[in-house]
Amino acid sequence: MITARPMVRLAGSIALGATIALSVATPSESVTQPSLYFSSCADAAAAGYHDMRIGEPGYRSGLDRDGDGIACETAAGPAPAPAPAPAPTSSPSATLPAGQVYGVNAQGVLQYFKGNLSSGLAYVGQRGTGWGAMTYIAQLNANSDGYPDLIARRGADQSLWLYKGGSNGWLTLVGQVGSNWGGMDLIVPVSNLGGGTTRYVVARRATDGALFRYTLSGSRLSGASQIGKNWGSMRHIVGVGDFTGDGRADIVAVRTDGTLWRYSGTSGATIGSGTKVGQGWTGFTRAFSPLDLTRDGRWDLAGQRSDGTVFGYANKVGSWGPATKLLSGTSTYKLLA
Repeated sequence: MITARPMVRLAGSIALGATIALSVATPSESVTQPSLYFSSCADAAAAGYHDMRIGEPGYRSGLDRDGDGIACETAAGPAPAPAPAPAPTSSPSATLPAGQVYGVNAQGVLQYFKGNLSSGLAYVGQRGTGWGAMTYIAQLNANSDGYPDLIARRGADQSLWLYKGGSNGWLTLVGQVGSNWGGMDLIVPVSNLGGGTTRYVVARRATDGALFRYTLSGSRLSGASQIGKNWGSMRHIVGVGDFTGDGRADIVAVRTDGTLWRYSGTSGATIGSGTKVGQGWTGFTRAFSPLDLTRDGRWDLAGQRSDGTVFGYANKVGSWGPATKLLSGTSTYKLLA
């Protein structure tokens, strides 16, 4: 018997015991451009800053050692390589990737699951080894080619890496897209936060709960901007694509009290005020998007319970469908996304 499912707002009805509020949540979504000064690149790294360009927060000529307009530059290094992919047998569809999940098990093997909301997620196979070195993974749709991509943080040096997705979950290493990301405890791809084609990654700084937005272009992240503060009360932050139907990507967040909040993307690629859309998420150790479980072109939501059971929720545009069991037996997995 499945118990302790989180309650979310359902299309056309309200989940048992759920309360719905139309109010602005704390944290505050202040969008003040920071004025930053770092005495050294070590200080910048400790605050989660690197590769700062002229005009960006934190840049000054004293930190630009080679005078190329980039302060505190970082160098690329090796990363775990995914398993070699076979030749593709079909062409991708230029839509949101189908429902799927990557997981890193206790042995450091990258596992791949694929399926849909009605039948759940089935194990497909291994997609790489040596992934025990990674401390964070998240799926993203970097280029609208119909295949999911993956971003991963390596624990040894806190560097950030991008992997391009291919047919049936196979990955190809693109390269390093960042370094010194150890200060960020949540790294969240959020797609087109401001509408259009520009894609972003949002990250929370652990020390003060500040929320930063980075532009993802090609194989690099750039243009760090603070778009929120006091987000330390959020246990999980998830990019769910366009949840409100306005053409801009949104995020949802789980607070420490287990309530679920929606924050809408704005035309300026920031986040608007929060609206409570559910409760009962205290028993979940992870929340993430398994991409499109229903093949309707919308990002869906998933939560992993402490016993290793994963539940999925269909994106109904402004509300969520009922909880559906997707997967079990993941309690020993180090990472899941």
